[in-house]
Amino acid sequence: LKEGEITAVLGENGAGKTTSVEICCAISSPTSGDVYIGGSSVKTSPQSVRQKVGVCPQKDVLWEKLTVLEHLEIFCLIKGINSSNASAMAARVGLEDALATRSASLSGGMKRKLSLAIALIGNPYLLVLDEPTSGLDPYSSHEIWKLLKSFACTVLLTTHSMLEAEALAHKIVILKKGKVRAEGTVLSLTEEFGLGYTLTFSKEEKEGEKIVLQYFPDAKKEKTKELVSFHLGLYEKGFQEMFEDLDKERI
Repeated sequence: LKEGEITAVLGENGAGKTTSVEICCAISSPTSGDVYIGGSSVKTSPQSVRQKVGVCPQKDVLWEKLTVLEHLEIFCLIKGINSSNASAMAARVGLEDALATRSASLSGGMKRKLSLAIALIGNPYLLVLDEPTSGLDPYSSHEIWKLLKSFACTVLLTTHSMLEAEALAHKIVILKKGKVRAEGTVLSLTEEFGLGYTLTFSKEEKEGEKIVLQYFPDAKKEKTKELVSFHLGLYEKGFQEMFEDLDKERI
């Protein structure tokens, strides 16, 4: 991982994402090889690794009857940080107006923000996020994305979503059955494995079809009861002009 960058680990259920996270956090030991976090080995110096890592687990680990401020104060004490920093941590993730709110009353997005704030306590060398937007609505997900982009630390996150990986990551690692199948930037992976773009209309659009075929005469058309899709090339020109014409026709 490059310092200061976001790396996304992408894979289906059972691919090994959470296991990889547990190894990086020195919760589980690798069967072979080693992981070094800030020069510390997860095998020989697990305690040192744990001091350098902040973790936001897949499921929020919160106490329903405790407030936002009380959660942060407790974890500050656990990490040996002055609890007076708790309010500042809440403000860092946009929870300054919810300090006295019990976690049971928080929305899903606010709970994830609280979990992020807990993970950030002590300014960790590495921030590890296991599916940070799992189960959230699109608006809450985008709020979390904005926060992650603002953090000045190295981030390792796991996700099911290619959209999330593209939006956040400097580098993407694709896992399958515990092995790295591909890695690189969004651009390099698209160049190597991309099959092109798909433009979908929610209903039959004769004028829209005419415009698409005007710019992409070789586009392949697929039709279902409710949708009409056109498969376009990956490197073809004309996207901007096509969308401008579609916009003019209000399609």
